[in-house]
Amino acid sequence: MAGAQADAPSILITRPGPAAARLAEALSAEGWRPLLWPLHQIVDEGPPPDLSGCQAAFFTSANALRRATAGPGAPPAFCVGAATAAAARRAGFADVRSAEGDAAALARLAARALDPGAGALAFFRGRDVAADLAGALRAAGFAMREQVVYAAAQAGPPPPEVEAALRGGALSAACFYSPRAAARFAAFAGAWRAGLGCAAAVAISAAAAAPLADAGFGRVIVAERPDGAAMRAALAMARPWGAGRREGLSGLAGGDGPD
Repeated sequence: MAGAQADAPSILITRPGPAAARLAEALSAEGWRPLLWPLHQIVDEGPPPDLSGCQAAFFTSANALRRATAGPGAPPAFCVGAATAAAARRAGFADVRSAEGDAAALARLAARALDPGAGALAFFRGRDVAADLAGALRAAGFAMREQVVYAAAQAGPPPPEVEAALRGGALSAACFYSPRAAARFAAFAGAWRAGLGCAAAVAISAAAAAPLADAGFGRVIVAERPDGAAMRAALAMARPWGAGRREGLSGLAGGDGPD
């Protein structure tokens, strides 16, 4: 990739799809050599999001917007963070509101902005979710309509270039944006534990970091918040050429939402 030198420190990207490509481009421009191993693949499931008859539509991942098309009169889109909000705008939503946090922050935003008596809320999600947003909104008095629109299918073993870096101790860092991806990595990690001692794992949340505790990484860095800006700061801390240097990475895609 442009911007990455052959002798640049390697960083493993475990995200799937376009999010991985955007992240790799940004990290390459910052002097990393990205290695891609998507630990899951996002697959469509069920019908596209049905926006009819709801007061507002809720999204905790950009993946849920893959097939969404919002025409005139679409309800407001309530999104967990900046990356998901950007995907909602690309899908045509005119009124997009971002909680800039996690599912709990999104529930609080809904409670402040919406009236339980004004109609049901639609939550478009993956087959598996990290937090019970629908339960939190029901507890706040809202009628909920949940629709599964995607699923995460497990990927296979790493590509040869990635496995060589893992086994040979050539990896400097690896980034994890969901507990699911971290757990999948940990299931493989015994094969190359000896090569991970000099590498840092960077996780978007404590939940994403938990499966990595015994994976063999020299250190595990957890983002201060589950969003893109905090993940950028955590990735900067993992740089082997100047610990604590935080400038740059301005083009990184936001990290909100589980993969």
